[in-house]
Amino acid sequence: MTTEAYNALFAYSKVDGVRMFPVFGPQPAPQAQPADALELAKKFHEVYERLAPNFGYETRLDTKQFDPASPNGRLMTSAIQEVMAAMGSDTQVDPIRQLIQKHAALLAENESAYFELCYHRVTGWMAWITDRPLCMPTVINPGRKVIAQGQGDTAEEACSDAMAAAQEGGKA
Repeated sequence: MTTEAYNALFAYSKVDGVRMFPVFGPQPAPQAQPADALELAKKFHEVYERLAPNFGYETRLDTKQFDPASPNGRLMTSAIQEVMAAMGSDTQVDPIRQLIQKHAALLAENESAYFELCYHRVTGWMAWITDRPLCMPTVINPGRKVIAQGQGDTAEEACSDAMAAAQEGGKA
């Protein structure tokens, strides 16, 4: 195949002389991150109840099961919210990892998912997730669905923009 034919076939993948292709195949499952204070309070309660006997402590019978509506459950959830707020950005997952985790979750549920993070001198950093690439050899997918798309001056900004767009249903 000539260089001209190759460039015509894969023109979409050329970014500043570097060709980018999607990676398909099984990916390791993302590590679960506590989504919110209630989820973290439930997990804390489970661990607390499990470890209490090791320290010679007997927990109350009426609070052995976590009930988020009970005074104990509301107190624990509120305490966790305060701790998370006090820790600030240290409790947040970085935007690049967050977008990669979203891609991994989509890949676990679908036959394919396409993720790309790239830099171009004219447009800056770009990040997106689609249900399939625009085109691969012999296949053109004009009906592909953009799940998340973002742009920014840094890779983190582009991924953060893409995550915000995903929550709004697509392009930012």
